[in-house]
Order: sequence, then C-alpha cells, then structure tokens
Amino acid sequence: MKDPLTAFAPEELHRYARHLSLGEVGPEGQLRLKEARVLVVGAGGLGSPAALYLAAAGVGTLGIVDGDRVELSNLQRQVLHTTAAVGQPKVASARERLEATNPHVKVVTHPFRLTAANAMEIVAEYDLVVDGSDNFPTRYLVNDACVLSGKPWVYGAILRWEGQVSLFGAPGGPCYRCLFREPPPPGLVPGCAEAGVIGALPGAVGSLQALEAVKWILGLGRPGRPGRSGRLEDAPEDAPEDAKGAQAPGTAGRGSPDDARSAAGRLLIMDTLRFGFRTVEPRRDPGCPVCGEAPTIDALIDYEWFCATGETRGAAEEADELPEAGAEPGAPLPRGGGMGDPEAASSSPVLTPAELRDALKASGPPLLVDVREDWEWAVSSLAEQGATHLPLGELEDRMDELPRDRELVLYCRSGARSDRGARLLRDAGFPRVRNLSGGLERWAAEVAPGLPVA
Repeated sequence: MKDPLTAFAPEELHRYARHLSLGEVGPEGQLRLKEARVLVVGAGGLGSPAALYLAAAGVGTLGIVDGDRVELSNLQRQVLHTTAAVGQPKVASARERLEATNPHVKVVTHPFRLTAANAMEIVAEYDLVVDGSDNFPTRYLVNDACVLSGKPWVYGAILRWEGQVSLFGAPGGPCYRCLFREPPPPGLVPGCAEAGVIGALPGAVGSLQALEAVKWILGLGRPGRPGRSGRLEDAPEDAPEDAKGAQAPGTAGRGSPDDARSAAGRLLIMDTLRFGFRTVEPRRDPGCPVCGEAPTIDALIDYEWFCATGETRGAAEEADELPEAGAEPGAPLPRGGGMGDPEAASSSPVLTPAELRDALKASGPPLLVDVREDWEWAVSSLAEQGATHLPLGELEDRMDELPRDRELVLYCRSGARSDRGARLLRDAGFPRVRNLSGGLERWAAEVAPGLPVA
C-alpha cells in the first residue's frame, strides 16, 4: 500500500499538522479529504463558514454555486465576503477568499442559480453536497437531486436565534421530504428582512455543516437508529450534571472512532437565545415520494411552482429559513402549500416597476405604501414618489389611515411582505390594491439603479 504521506508537499503536512495528529484523521484521513469533491450550494450566511472550514480542512475540490452579487447587508453574517467585494459576484469573491485561505484547494465556481435544468449535471461532479441555500425551492431541489443521484447532503437552516442541522440521503436514512413532505404555505415563514437573524448564528450552523461533511468523508459516525419514540433518549432535565454526560474539557474526544455519531438520521435543533440544544431522530418515511418504497418522483420537477412562491427571492425574502415559524422546530409541516393545494399560492394583483413608473406619471397616480420596518425605510424609500410608511405589523390596526377611494400600491424589499399586506387590505374591503412585483430590489434594478436596498 502506498504511503499516503507521499501525496502531500512538506508545506501541506505542516498546514494539516493538527489533523495528522488526530487518530481519527491521520495521513489516511487527510488523503481522503484531499481526494474529496464537495459542492456548497450558496455562498451566503451558511455557505460562508462551511466553505471556509472545508477549504481550511483540505478538501481537494470545492464547488460553489451562487448567482447573486455581494450586497452590503450581507456582511453582517456572510463572513466569506468583505466590504471591498460589494457588487462582485459572490462566487468570484468566494474563490478569491478560499484560495487565499488554502492554495492547495481547487475551487470550482458555478456563477448561476441551481435549477432543475442544471442540478443533476452539477451534483454528479461531487461526492457530497452542503446546502447553504436561502429558500424552499432550492432546498427541495437539492434534496431530490441528491436522492436521485445517490449523494448525501448536509442540511442547515437558520432564523432569528434558532438553527437546525442534519445529514440527509445516507443509505437507509431519511431524506428532507420524509420530514417535510410539502413546503409551508406562502407567507407562513418570515424571512431575515422581516424577522432577522443574529449574525453569529449562521457561523455556528455553517461550521457544524462543515464538520459533518468532514466526518462523512472520513467515514466517522454511526447514523441514527430511532426507537419507538423516534427520539434519542436524553437524560432528564433535572438530572445531575454528571448524569447528563458533562465532561472535563479535552476528555470527550478520547474515545474510539466507533463511538462517533453522525448527523445522518438525526436532526440537531438549537435555540441559541435560551442556550437550548436537543436532538431528534426522524424516521424514514416508506411513503416518501422520492426515497420511499414506491417513489413517484423519478425526475426533477418545477420547484418554484411546487413551493408556490413565484420568484424564489420574493418568497424567501433573503432568509435561510427554518421549516416552520412559530412551531416546534423539527415538527412535520401541515399539508398544503404544495402541489395538492394550488389556492394556497394565491397572491394579490401585481404591477411591474415599469408599469408603476408610468402610473406615477399619469393623472390620479396610486398611493405608494411602504410596509417595511422603520430602519429599512430610513435606508431608502420611494418617499420622493409620494410613498407613505406603514409597517406590515401595524397595518391591520392602522388601515383606516389609508384612503379607500384611491388605488394603493404596496411594496417591500422583494414583494413577499407587501403581498401579504395587499391581501389583508383587499380582505378588509379596499377595492383597488396592488403589489409591486419584485419590490424595491426589482425597482432598483429596472428603474432606479444605485438605490440602496437593505
């Protein structure tokens, strides 16, 4: 057998010294990392720390797929990018940073969105996928493409102070659809622009995603084996600390590699505001449409339509969403909002930025209503076009301030919140209410270049 050390230059051996001294890694494990090919979907909040740590770990080929450009509002959490990179394609910024971190890693950039048309071809080039996407259509796409390709993928999701991590697609284990057969109805899950996310949270979740990817490559960790409850048997909350497995620093890692546990078949749920962490072991669903005993999905589908969102960014609102807002993390989603409930996708009448521009020039122009938060209005608005500010959370109590004899056009960052607001007003009897398609983002792109959008 060839000595694995011969595959490394002296500088590499020095670089990976702390790995080489780990019994679970060593030269053989480091060679596995060097020969591995990992795809990171999204170079945003989750993809940033995941890609950085995978590159630092010595993963030989690292693919990055993302079609967005760096924005100033990304930098609070997307540590892969710098202020100087604002305006650059994210994949270009990522490649520069990753190659500076580890020049021995080959970074492959895919400067476009992952879609049903290209996913199978791209995923086929890699051994493992780390999903850092920020919307439901891409998440279901990643799941289906990986299951159909026989590739595992590491899942991560964040919102506010909460996060989730798992590994799907392991042999015999569940996939994402086993837990969440259908996406939530449009508007149920708020996004970062509306609900926010603490900046360090994607760092924690993305780092755990990288860690689970490294463990998978190294062959470390037993998958979950759910019992009758479908959960791990944790120590009671009132048990003494030693009964809960508390150990002195440095002693927990002295066990055999056989003691390792994988995220496969397990879902880690964290509430960092309350410092709460727990693990559940979801079961594989025999009736799952993609990995079950009689699958009905054998090819990729139209995920925008399936998730009933129209435009991905409009629905996701720049969020790295958790599967459900206001519910116990990890609980199955209610049915509806997917293929079997087309009415859940209903939205308000819309007009494009060009149509709004023309309407504002005509006699009897509509009244613009900005439903974003106060701080977003302070960054930029359409006040010069006569817009009034009424945050979505106050709309129901203050709608009497709006005229009923004039057309109203609601807008937000990307169109999701204003769509909900427009439907609320129409349900309250306002006769003429429309939503600005694509929100301020699209307005800035098509009508007012240079307008900052927070």
